[in-house]
Amino acid sequence: MAVLLVALGLFIHLRFKSQLDRTIDEGLKTHADDVATLLIHNRAALTSPRTKALDDEESFAEVMAPTGRIVARSSNATHRMLFSTADLARATARPTYFDRTGVPIFEGPARLLVQPFDTKDGRRLVVVGASLDDRNVALDNLRTLLLIGGFAALLLASLAGYGMAAAALRPVEAMRRRAAAISAAEPE
Repeated sequence: MAVLLVALGLFIHLRFKSQLDRTIDEGLKTHADDVATLLIHNRAALTSPRTKALDDEESFAEVMAPTGRIVARSSNATHRMLFSTADLARATARPTYFDRTGVPIFEGPARLLVQPFDTKDGRRLVVVGASLDDRNVALDNLRTLLLIGGFAALLLASLAGYGMAAAALRPVEAMRRRAAAISAAEPE
């Protein structure tokens, strides 16, 4: 029963994590598409070091050249280079997701999407991000609930199994007592 509960808990946890990650990725994809569309239609936004159109308190957005040079950004926060040359080369070819720490406006880990798009000035990379703090809190809460619920389920199943086994063996115990009483009453 314990193995079954652990396997079920692991399945639920992994499935929930996968669904949360998929939701975060879809939100990032939508945000990246919106930023790219805005920048394609408003070339002036590409020349601004801080683009108000990208500004959002709970999100992160930057536009980079394929070399990693930042063309536009949603905040004035400076940060270390988030991507290696290999990361940028891979992202220039196709949308790529990264998990990073040290992203401006996010205290903890963040999920980033680097998506290429073409402008009249050449290829650009839009970088959008979302914090993973809420996802991690939700997973911690789920893990706690699964541990408490799994322990309670194991305890209840054990008590129920003990009760059913005791009830099933009651007639056998009665026969054993009767046989013991008969053998004690007969002379040897």
